[in-house]
Amino acid sequence: MHGGATIATDSILRVAWPDRCYELYHRSSNLDLRSGLSLAGPSADVSGTSRFLTTRGFRQYQTGNAIALGSLLSSRKSLQTTMSRRRSRRNFIRPIELTELSTLVEQSLGCTSIVRESSTGLSHAFRAWPSAGGLYPLDTYVAAARVVGLVPAIYHYNPVAQQLERLNARDPVDVVDRGFFGQEMARQAAAVIILVASFDRTVVKYGERGYRLVLLDAGHAAQNLLLTAEQLDLDAVAVGGFHDDALASDLGLDGISEAPVHAVLVGKS
Repeated sequence: MHGGATIATDSILRVAWPDRCYELYHRSSNLDLRSGLSLAGPSADVSGTSRFLTTRGFRQYQTGNAIALGSLLSSRKSLQTTMSRRRSRRNFIRPIELTELSTLVEQSLGCTSIVRESSTGLSHAFRAWPSAGGLYPLDTYVAAARVVGLVPAIYHYNPVAQQLERLNARDPVDVVDRGFFGQEMARQAAAVIILVASFDRTVVKYGERGYRLVLLDAGHAAQNLLLTAEQLDLDAVAVGGFHDDALASDLGLDGISEAPVHAVLVGKS
């Protein structure tokens, strides 16, 4: 009883919410024998070439302010050592170097190989994380506030051209402050790496199931960033709580077909 009213509970005494969105979605995107054997989704009638173009595309910005990324920094740390030392760290005090940011995004999110598809004449740009169908539905944006050798601004990372495309000269701290609810650790970060999902790239092939798969991509990619940050002796923390609409708006996205889904804050203590 609550205020004289009876509240329904389920079998384990939780309040019963009949319209929980996550439960409805989870059920709606379940696979059964039939759907598991045919994962083409609602766009099965799209031609092979059109589907290839839709799912292998990625954002590119034509800007005269593109910054070429240099060679990756090397490290003698073993994977075992890196993984055993990895912790979420939020005490950001010092800036980072452009070479460190370059290594962070290139090693974690860059192309590991480009393979030509003989049947279509088009190419696959493979990355260093598992992605359903090899579709890689993520784009990367960097709010670079304190990176030595880089003008403070919002950048888009182009993994094929291996460069950062400067989008605008807005103060990245303002964007981060608005997008991350004024959290001190976000304001103090040297750079905030924002993973943006382009859902159509995966949903066009996998239907409703594709939404789950896109979020798995974001988790895999974020772990690459966190491990690489540890390898470079950078402090980093993954953040899943942000103002969705504000961040999407400041990145020039509609927040629906393309939307931020994960972020990693980076700096030095």
